[in-house]
Amino acid sequence: MIPERKEPQLNKTLFFPDAQAEVLERAADKLALSGRSIVLDTGHEAYTRYCIRAIIEDLNLILGAERTRKPIKVRRIRQERDFILTSLNAVVKDLNLDSSHSRNAIKTKEIWLLENAQSSNPEEVIFAASLIRQFKSAGISIIITGRSVGVGQKNVEKIAELTQAIPIVIELPNSEEFNGLLDTAKLVGNGAEYSALM
Repeated sequence: MIPERKEPQLNKTLFFPDAQAEVLERAADKLALSGRSIVLDTGHEAYTRYCIRAIIEDLNLILGAERTRKPIKVRRIRQERDFILTSLNAVVKDLNLDSSHSRNAIKTKEIWLLENAQSSNPEEVIFAASLIRQFKSAGISIIITGRSVGVGQKNVEKIAELTQAIPIVIELPNSEEFNGLLDTAKLVGNGAEYSALM
């Protein structure tokens, strides 16, 4: 079994152009209830991870009062059927699945990351998304990242259609947006991190 990684890191101030910040907030709203999925792509792996950090941070803020005891758990999931089933079983083992409420959505407790999904080979991603819709009481939602050279709008839309997810494609900031965001990041001491990202 692959040990869970600690990233994405939480509780950091993140910087995005206004339009992108709104899209990421809507993504967090979507994921706040269990059994839901989004497909995210920026065309750049590091920027996609930066966006995931922002979504997780927003999600923790949205769920605020209930999450004060601990933040949402983030788990990388391999696109292998046995691993997906083992991961789900670990979460549902203490649930009463005979209850009529077992299929009701609850507030998300855990985010699964399925990275580098391909619309040409989507079986395991479809399987994972279907399982979390069936077992909403497990408290799991999914962020699927597309894999592309440049922004892969068609890849993202196809995966979203197959998994019944919301497609989210975010363009990298242009040089003017980058410079403005970098100046803001420097004011709060995060300039080096943002500059390295870009």
